[in-house]
Amino acid sequence: MTVINRKARNRAISYFVIAALNVAAALTTDPEAATNMLAGRAFNWILAATFAVYGALALASAFSPKMALASGEMAPVDERDRYIIMKSNSMTLKALEGINVAIALVLMAVYLFVTPNVTVGVICLCCLGFVMLCAVLRMSFALYCQRE
Repeated sequence: MTVINRKARNRAISYFVIAALNVAAALTTDPEAATNMLAGRAFNWILAATFAVYGALALASAFSPKMALASGEMAPVDERDRYIIMKSNSMTLKALEGINVAIALVLMAVYLFVTPNVTVGVICLCCLGFVMLCAVLRMSFALYCQRE
């Protein structure tokens, strides 16, 4: 296999190194000494998983021209490539909005019926705010692109 994009390969290696450091930190952290979640093992495991996924995506874009095109590492060659990028970005935004609405609805139900915790309410409002921001931006960009 030949490396198509060396920048993506180097970024993948750095992401995997960061993930390994987070795994090492999670294994060496004493869970009883942690006073909050940020000092505990769970946060380090979540960061390690996140950086491992980023590393896998960067590694895939380093070896695959289709992944490099989808991730923005390579410039589109023709109109078909531009159309594919546009459709994939649109579908990604729609999926992200749907996931945020689902998370906001679950957190709203937890806030109203299980526990009136302020943190849960703030996270719910942030999810809803992100969905509203995406909708406003989508509408404003559509109006901007259709102007005469």
